[in-house]
Amino acid sequence: MDFLLWVSLSAAPIHGHFRKENLAPRRIVESTRHNHTQKGLQMAKIDLAGYTLGELKGLQHDVERAIKDRQQQDVHKAREQILAIAKDAGVSVEELLGNGGAKARKANGKKVDAKYQNPEDTSQTWTGRGRQPRWMAEAMANGKKLDDFLMK
Repeated sequence: MDFLLWVSLSAAPIHGHFRKENLAPRRIVESTRHNHTQKGLQMAKIDLAGYTLGELKGLQHDVERAIKDRQQQDVHKAREQILAIAKDAGVSVEELLGNGGAKARKANGKKVDAKYQNPEDTSQTWTGRGRQPRWMAEAMANGKKLDDFLMK
């Protein structure tokens, strides 16, 4: 059984695990079944069968670190692009994001006044939103109408 890893031929060494001397004794096979390219980079298969478990775990750790670093770089690059677009438009990022989010609108919303009231206990009210209170459901099951609970 072959264990294969896709590695960019133009990739920089990852913390020493892909130094030339580490790869020389192992077989590198050009892909013939699959044409894997990402942004024009040619990909090669590396036969991992000759690696020890420790070497594979070290490689996995290095790949995970490289992925984390790349994600941080991408976030930094995106942040810079957003700031540049906002600057070109003459708008601050806070202005762009301040009123656009659903959370911001919800937080700025005012409290809704009660619309319905229990005639037997006037301290029990309901806005008409969400689940119907038990006192209203019980009264309606006994023949009352919703309009009977409107606040005056």
